[in-house]
Amino acid sequence: MTGRLLLVAACAVVPLAAGCDQCEHYGQLRCQGDMLQECIDDGDGPFANFRWVPRGCAVTCRQSGGSAACVDSREPVPECAGDPEGGICFEGAPSGCWDGYLRKGQPCGSNTHCVASAACGPICVAGDAPEPRCTQEFFCDGDAVASCECGYLKYRFSCTVGLSCQEMRGEPHCLSPAPDPRCGDPTRPFFSFCEANVYVSCWYGYVSAVADCATISSPPGRCEPINTPTGQPSCVTAI
Repeated sequence: MTGRLLLVAACAVVPLAAGCDQCEHYGQLRCQGDMLQECIDDGDGPFANFRWVPRGCAVTCRQSGGSAACVDSREPVPECAGDPEGGICFEGAPSGCWDGYLRKGQPCGSNTHCVASAACGPICVAGDAPEPRCTQEFFCDGDAVASCECGYLKYRFSCTVGLSCQEMRGEPHCLSPAPDPRCGDPTRPFFSFCEANVYVSCWYGYVSAVADCATISSPPGRCEPINTPTGQPSCVTAI
């Protein structure tokens, strides 16, 4: 404690002395030009040693209301005018506003786009409008399993050839049209087997996936019925 008091006294006399640029408490933030700095304590026990460390910003730092943050625009953006602390879609990416400045997020994938949902703000989804069938997280949409997020269609996973989407046991699954005797006990939730170099998995007696092991990996794999990490048949490239 005496050492800390001496340092405070020295800083009062010589503000620019080494070690005098101390902060007050852990987690405190400030801007130094375009750089965001955070206060940390690298001391031990009563010998607290609060100091500023740089955290960096891709564009610049903005300080407001007793706090600071990295922002991705040097001036306020018009899209944030209506809600300076809200969420927006900006150039195809779910983004946010901080004091009217842009905080840009990651762009959506090739099969989705950004929409401003009423429930969750900006999200990446496939649909343009709320989907009435999204009363549950997943549902059958033709021969595809559809996924929902915040009331919107998020993506569609098309079933492979020979399988179709079916609602069974309260869930949508890509399944064969009828039970397959190769799947064994129809009360088992999961079963798999190798047929030559093709991997086949089952769900309650129905075929749920078919994969040619030679084409789904590089280097080409093989269907191994026993010696796999899980002890179940699987496509592997080496044992």
